[in-house]
Amino acid sequence: MLNIQVVNLEQVAAAISHIPGAVEKAVKISVKKTLQGAKKDAVAKVKQRYTSPIGIFTRSLQIKASAMGGSLISKGAKNPLEKFKTAPKGRINQRGNYIKATVVQGQGGILKKAFRKSGGESIFERIGASRLPIKKLKSVAAPSMLGVPQVREPVMRQIESRFGSEFISAVSQFL
Repeated sequence: MLNIQVVNLEQVAAAISHIPGAVEKAVKISVKKTLQGAKKDAVAKVKQRYTSPIGIFTRSLQIKASAMGGSLISKGAKNPLEKFKTAPKGRINQRGNYIKATVVQGQGGILKKAFRKSGGESIFERIGASRLPIKKLKSVAAPSMLGVPQVREPVMRQIESRFGSEFISAVSQFL
């Protein structure tokens, strides 16, 4: 979750303080525009870093703007491993062939104990030495994609730099 709080913009707010409710409206407008820009930036950074379809991440994002702040929230559970880049796509029929998975661009590996059921896309792994039980393999969740420093830090810098200009723009609408 990324939050915005209004600080040190009293001079600009003083220019429209004589209009009832104008400061709150200007803050809400600027927070919403800033968070929409941050959402686009976060989607671009996640698309660069991860191999999953970007829809997994964008569906988890929500923007909440209030009169004195706002937040960009990501909710969701861990994503199945097959949503990311894996090879081969079908069932393995020969010994010596293994499933290769890449979650982060350029960082992949071989899963020697993983397998696909016949007719299924899901990737499983045996828990014990016997045939059963098995567990479905999962990867990173959407909130974790947003929380990684390579995504979070540039988005926070963009929020900090953009909010002041958006607030001045919103104030100028009232003048």
